[in-house]
This record gives sequence, structure tokens and C-alpha cells, in this order.
Amino acid sequence: MSKLNKNILITGVLGQDGSFLAKKLFNKGFNIIGVHKKKISKNSKKIKNYLLSECIQISYVTIDLLDIYETSKLIKKFNPLCIFHLAAIHASSEEIIEKQNKIIQFNIISTFNLLNSILKINKKIKFINASSCLIYEHNLSYPQNELTKCNPTSPYALSKKASMDLTKYFRDKYHLRVANAILYNHESYNRSENFFSSKIIKQIIEIKIKKRKKIIIGNINEKKDWTDARDVVDALYLMFKSKNNQDYTIASGKIKSIKDFIIIASNIIGVKDIEKKIKIEKKIIKSNKSKTLLIGNSKKIINNLKWKRSISFFRMIKDIVDHKLENEFKLK
Repeated sequence: MSKLNKNILITGVLGQDGSFLAKKLFNKGFNIIGVHKKKISKNSKKIKNYLLSECIQISYVTIDLLDIYETSKLIKKFNPLCIFHLAAIHASSEEIIEKQNKIIQFNIISTFNLLNSILKINKKIKFINASSCLIYEHNLSYPQNELTKCNPTSPYALSKKASMDLTKYFRDKYHLRVANAILYNHESYNRSENFFSSKIIKQIIEIKIKKRKKIIIGNINEKKDWTDARDVVDALYLMFKSKNNQDYTIASGKIKSIKDFIIIASNIIGVKDIEKKIKIEKKIIKSNKSKTLLIGNSKKIINNLKWKRSISFFRMIKDIVDHKLENEFKLK
């Protein structure tokens, strides 16, 4: 591979992680090829505008990653140094039944097509696959790390486990330069409105401006291991720069409850007595009654690649609040 080649391919470039990764890599002098769906969401349009406002230059490509021919053609054309596979079909508890076929198909086949194309075109291309802490659903041991037994119990978690196994298979059998990043909950101001953090902060702001009276929430005591998406992207970058091809857990190693999140956000926004303004809606409490505490042990990436988190839980929430106030509600 030519030393002048500085191409990086990011699938899901118009998602939260893809946008921050594109910004980081572009600012370090890499050429970004961003893959996205033909029909993009409202949030993806916002992220595209965000990248434009940040003067991040991206060569956007629209292809079907389920098409092996299109996928191979793309990789052959750009011959990237690295492919970050961040694209995935997610699902909330309400959507999971309707979407399970698409979830399984896309999340697994897209990974296979990318890996198979690398094998046939250029085995030196590095490949980093984004996995999920949900592969540990219903596993009662915690904290989890790279050696923890997986026990996925949803279509999304199953698809992430399968894509992770495919990545390991191509690494072990064909000695490809591939690795998995096991990502725990991470948020930012580029998070889609379909996700918890964005929904909750929006509702609290609406209480502040007297547009609503209550926050609608499920299990307020649910605990999560939260990291800022920008810190996660720093970890992905370290994995790219590393000469080894090992899997890494990317997490804070600390847990906070949804109640903690709400109280901090309400204090920042200036809504008093927030606990009196919470309405528990049983319909949106996940049917999954798992006792699993998803908390990650990131000692491996901290020790091997010297990864450090720089953004606190409080700052993560404040940045989301400030961004929403300024850009969505025009209150700053």
C-alpha cells in the first residue's frame, strides 16, 4: 500500500460516532470517505450540516452494504488504510418485533461483505467493527471485559455478537488486521432524538418553557455505564493507530442511574423539584427483566493503548443541554 494513501472509510458516517470520528481523522490529515444510506434521517441531515459547519470535508458515498458487488467495488476504488464499520440498524423495545429481520440481515451481512472484500482486495486494510455491550444481556457477572461470556437475547444483540464473531473468524483464519470495539452506553449532542438522552433533555427543556408538565419515563432507577461519544472516538482512533489487532472494551467503568441523569440535566436547565414532575409510564419499561448490570472493564485499552477519558458525566450532559438550547430551541 502506498505511503501516500490517507483514505479512511467510515460506514455510518452520519451517525453520532461517525461524525466525531470523521472530524477527528480529518483534522489529523486523513481523507474521509463516508458511507451512508440513500434515504437519510432527520438527525443525519442535522449531522451533515454540523460537519459542514465544522468545515469537515467528506467524500460521501451511497451504496448498499448488503450488495457484495457494490461493497467490493467501493473498497477497490478507495483502497483505504482503515475501515470503521459503525453502520448498524438499531431498535428500541417498541420497534424490535417489526424490525428484527432487517436488524439481523443488515448488521451481519454488511460486516461479512466488508470483511470478504478486504480478504479479496487488500489484506493490509485495517478493519474496526463496532460491537455493543448488549451482547452480555442476561449475564450476571460484572464488570464485563473482553473475556466475559456473551449471552445476547434480542435480535440487535444477536446481530452484534454474530458480527463480532465474523470479525474474529476472519482475523484467526485469514490473519486480517481486524478488531472489535465493544461499546457501552455513550452519548453526545449528536445523538439521534430516538435515544434516551436526547428525549429526556428535550422534555425537561419543554417543562422549563411551559410546553409540558411532566417527563414521561420508564424505569427511573435503571443504571448505565455512560461515556461521552468523543471519548469513545478517541479510543477508536487509538485502535486504528495500534499495531495490534485486539478487541477492546470501551466504557467508563462507572454507573449512574437514569434518575442521576435527569437531576443533573434539570439542574443545568433550571427546573426545580424535577422528581415531582416525573411520570412513570409502564408501557415504555422494557419487557426485558434482566438483572444484568452492564458495566465495562476497560483496563485492557487503558493499559495497552493508554486511553484516557477526558469528559465527565456532568460535562457530557451539559454539552447536550447547551447544544439543544442553542440549536433546537434557539434559547441561547
